[in-house]
This record gives sequence, C-alpha cells and structure tokens, in this order.
Amino acid sequence: MKTEISSQVVFINEKLSRIRNIYARWAQKRNISFTTMQVLHLLLVDGSLTQYQICERYEIPRQSVNNVVNNLKDIGYITLDVKDNNRREKLIVLTNEGLEYSKALFDPLFEIQESLITKMNRESAEQLIKLLTAFGDILEQEMDISNGYPTNEKGGTYHSKGTIK
Repeated sequence: MKTEISSQVVFINEKLSRIRNIYARWAQKRNISFTTMQVLHLLLVDGSLTQYQICERYEIPRQSVNNVVNNLKDIGYITLDVKDNNRREKLIVLTNEGLEYSKALFDPLFEIQESLITKMNRESAEQLIKLLTAFGDILEQEMDISNGYPTNEKGGTYHSKGTIK
C-alpha cells in the first residue's frame, strides 16, 4: 500500500542512503573503511575523544569503534590516554603520524565540502540540518513508542518465532 507520505519517506531514506554511500565510496577509494573514516574525522576535527563519545556522535556500534581504535593504535596513528584518573575511560588522541595522515586524507574532502556548502548557500545548509534533526528526532520518538510487532486482524502478532535475520 503506497501512499504519498510513504513515498516521501522512501525518497528521504534513498537520499540519506545515497549521501552515506558517497562518503563510503570516498573512503573505499582511499583504502579505509567508512567507520575508520568517521573515527579519524572526529579525532581530526574535535581532538581527543573517548570511544563512548565517538559511538554517540555517529551512532556507531561500540564493537566497530573498538576494532577501529585497536587497528589505529597498532599502526601508530593514535594513543590512548587515561581520562581524569579514570583507568576505564581513555581519551583517543591522534599521534603526529596520525595527524599528518588525517590531514592528508581529509583536506581534499574539506575543500569539496566547503564548495558544496558555498554552492548550496549557508542558509540552505542550516535549514537542511534543522530538517534532518527534526526528522530524526520525530522518527526516533515514534519508533520508541511503537510496540514493534505487526498485528493481524485478530489483534495478535505475527512475530512469534524469535529474531528474523
């Protein structure tokens, strides 16, 4: 059953997926994973962060961030520093080599993004941010209050055989 609203939601999701995939292809052409690109981007832009902060900002699964962090540590691009005497929470910091690599990696992308925002104009970009934020917030709220199970005409649920993979 396709309605105008469901068509709009599909279209929005297609466009969001396209943008994510453009960034993923950009990372792939540079022989890094999309998640590694996200982690390096945040560290370059924000400086030091914890794994938790990275997970929260880009909504990346904890295990994925942990794998990237271990890999970047092994190749010498980051160090882990104890945060505020809390041995369990460590700040991830780019090393000089990691900083040099990240700048070389992202400087061309930053130029592309600067050109993009200039062509769109800053006001349109700000409006897009507000709209996407509202869309995400409302979607999350609506999904949080939904029971999550499809119901049949008798009021029962179809989903009773465990998780569908």
